[in-house]
Amino acid sequence: MSVPERLTADELAALVRDKDKVPGTDYVVIDVRDEDFKVGHIPGAVNVPAHEIRGATSRLLSEYGGVPTVVFHCALSQVRGPKSARIYKEAVAEALESAAGAGGGPLADQK
Repeated sequence: MSVPERLTADELAALVRDKDKVPGTDYVVIDVRDEDFKVGHIPGAVNVPAHEIRGATSRLLSEYGGVPTVVFHCALSQVRGPKSARIYKEAVAEALESAAGAGGGPLADQK
């Protein structure tokens, strides 16, 4: 499981256009914009506004914990996407630590 530190627009476009990659299986794009998501977004992107990320991490881990590449996207902001990625990355680390301490769990194999 990886949360890329940074992807360029070209790298993200190549990932989304790669016919060998399946959205939701090989990668997932989490679009952290609010209402502007409705106006246009990356095909297959999941909308979780940045202000909801902290409360949505359990659901995101449950749904996408096995997806190897998770990308947090915001069209213009240099803050919302990276901050959301950091929150998710911290939740992954906590889940892995908890799973290791409990001797298993859904993310135990991801270590």
